[in-house]
Amino acid sequence: MTAKVLVFSVTAGLIALSGCVSKGTIKDSPRLESTKIVVPPMERLTPREMSLNIVDNRAPEYKNHSAEISAELTRVLTLALGRQNIALKSNAANQMTLTIQDYKTAEFQEGCVLLTGSLDIPKKGKANASANSCMEFKSFGRKVGSDIGAAYENALSEVFKGINSGLEQMP
Repeated sequence: MTAKVLVFSVTAGLIALSGCVSKGTIKDSPRLESTKIVVPPMERLTPREMSLNIVDNRAPEYKNHSAEISAELTRVLTLALGRQNIALKSNAANQMTLTIQDYKTAEFQEGCVLLTGSLDIPKKGKANASANSCMEFKSFGRKVGSDIGAAYENALSEVFKGINSGLEQMP
């Protein structure tokens, strides 16, 4: 009898855990938190503004929410860049292109994203960076959930870190 209760408790716990950690896959439009995106000071960026162009290069079966993802990325980057006094403006001379791609590994399938950023600064050059991130949760070797929002937040932080490094190399 005790073994049946233990099995039931473990099963119920895993079901509850999977409900808590499953926050979407690469097919979904994530809800992002700007405070979880780390943007370096980017002191070499002048003027302190950029335009943002988002390109969705994910596989066709993942593009159902392209417009929502673009709007969410614009919203969250407006806030994250704003903390560094960098404004997103459609007519800015500095142009940032952010490309979204689906990404898989042998171990992780649906909780991964690959982001590539390219910041073009007229008369100075380009700063490029790329980052991938996976957020999938497993228990006893089985996937119990994923958090594509956390994957985007981590990848965005790494892209801006790389862009900042590229800015520091410019004349």
